Amino acid sequence: MQPLVKGLLAVAIFAAGIGTVMLLVKESPATMLSADGDGDRMDRIEREQEKRYAELNAKLDRLAAHLERGASPSAPRRSPPAPVLDLEAAAAKSRDVRAELEQSVLSEPVSPQWALETSRSIEAALASADIREIGAEPPLGQTIECRSTMCRIEMVFSNPDHAIDAGTVLNMGIADRLPYTRAVRDTLPDGSTQMIVYAYRDRPKS
Repeated sequence: MQPLVKGLLAVAIFAAGIGTVMLLVKESPATMLSADGDGDRMDRIEREQEKRYAELNAKLDRLAAHLERGASPSAPRRSPPAPVLDLEAAAAKSRDVRAELEQSVLSEPVSPQWALETSRSIEAALASADIREIGAEPPLGQTIECRSTMCRIEMVFSNPDHAIDAGTVLNMGIADRLPYTRAVRDTLPDGSTQMIVYAYRDRPKS
């Protein structure tokens, strides 16, 4: 039992003892010599004293339990479970994004002069010696479709690393005409990597 509880118990026992003495003192000789007799009277007083001790002990037990709970270290917090990745939902969202990108290209009218000049700029960037200088390879095949403010650039590479490196060089080469880009990649059945870059003259709305 903790020191505080021991101290409270000692005080309570002392107070209970004083209460018993006071009870005895208050009894007058006439009362002490009632019809029940001295022995019966003392028995009743002892029973009352035992009852008080029992009630006091119960209170002290509850107090000790309360203090023990307060002093015990709190249980360690459990980290929330990691969110479960919904692959089907992620794939569906990817398809929706690609459909929106494709629709944005198809719905834009064509400006022949701008489309021609921008297509040549993209071809020059993809043929740049900078691609080989960083250890990458030019695309195995490419399709360029430009409209009036945006272009769709589809490329195929032998591996994903070449696609990433070539995409970096492409972004730098066309940044003056098409500063905003979004790219999606897929692995084709033959193991090659397809990358489609959607390049914009103006900042996309979404």
